Amino acid sequence: MTIPNHKDVVQLLIAGILNASIDNWRNTNLPFLQQAINQLACLLALQGKDIPNSPNDWLDLFEKPIDKWWPGEICELDLENSLQMIYDGQPEDWLIEYFDSRNIDLSRLGHTLTSFRSEIDQSEINTLRQWCRDNNQSFVYSAYREFLIRNPWTTITELGNFMVQFNIKVPILIQSFFEEPRSEHYHGGKLWQCPNCGGILRWQFDRPYCVRHTVCSRITSNYNSRLPIDQDPYLRILKYGSHLRTCVPGIPEIKLFDICRELPGVGSVQLWPGYDAYDLRINFTNGRSWAVDVKDVSDQGTLRHTIDKSLGGLLLTRSSDDLGWERAFYVIPDYRVEWNPGYQEIARSDQFNKDVKLITSSQIVEMIKTNFGQSINHDISVGG
Repeated sequence: MTIPNHKDVVQLLIAGILNASIDNWRNTNLPFLQQAINQLACLLALQGKDIPNSPNDWLDLFEKPIDKWWPGEICELDLENSLQMIYDGQPEDWLIEYFDSRNIDLSRLGHTLTSFRSEIDQSEINTLRQWCRDNNQSFVYSAYREFLIRNPWTTITELGNFMVQFNIKVPILIQSFFEEPRSEHYHGGKLWQCPNCGGILRWQFDRPYCVRHTVCSRITSNYNSRLPIDQDPYLRILKYGSHLRTCVPGIPEIKLFDICRELPGVGSVQLWPGYDAYDLRINFTNGRSWAVDVKDVSDQGTLRHTIDKSLGGLLLTRSSDDLGWERAFYVIPDYRVEWNPGYQEIARSDQFNKDVKLITSSQIVEMIKTNFGQSINHDISVGG
């Protein structure tokens, strides 16, 4: 008997859980998930561990810390011991982070991820960014991205009005990021808005879920203050991938952008300068500039991995005429530290560079206020 490879099994399992959640768990017999469960059952049996009997039993298992049930050493998977794969019936954040950062390829196991990736990738925004770069249209790129973050649902008229502002033909229309609401978005004949990201909630067994449930549900106490939206044949919502990968992660960036523009000593703030070389360039009235790259990552190990990949590019911008900076920061939303008090210390345990600091969003706001010796009164918790 051939013993399944542990890393292959965990990658199949991650792809399977993500794929099933996109389908709103209507089908738990999807190829990735079923093959992963079959191979995981083999590994559990070899270790003398109990094997779940039903699909619901498997999902219950995946809601437990992985070190409680994984049939092997967690360190071999480059994962934290306490991670869960599912939170309240939806994938944990780190699954998409792992899938994205490790460039999972299941072709050697007989699977293609082409159709699956099309649901969660960022090909449209990446194609737009490359076109804008080639045609020197930084305003177009920033305008598109900001619109997608601030408008997770909109109308056909508003989409048309957005396109009118450009005096150049853009090959990718803003409409391509949106779609009509599906049946799973309606509850009681209405659409319901997530109180955190503003997106339209999906419903399963009379319970609401946002595309990034692990963040939005925690910040809003399970969507208690959700608002109903009447049916409108002209209403459009962000596609799943754009909502998950562009809108929700961009909220801490936009909130920090809005706050920093009002702070003393700040002359201007640029969003995604250099076509996303980093997230914010804060230009002060004394001529200095700071670079800020927001990292909303659930798993500390993945955060370190992400910073390691991006640090070289950030340092290259230091002496650039358009992107240069005197100080640079990786900024994490406050809620990451609130949910896990050791997060910031663990993440900084690997000193990646003495010139780039890791701080929270509220800390950088306080740093700016302290540097310019003036305080203003408003909520500086920009995590949610």
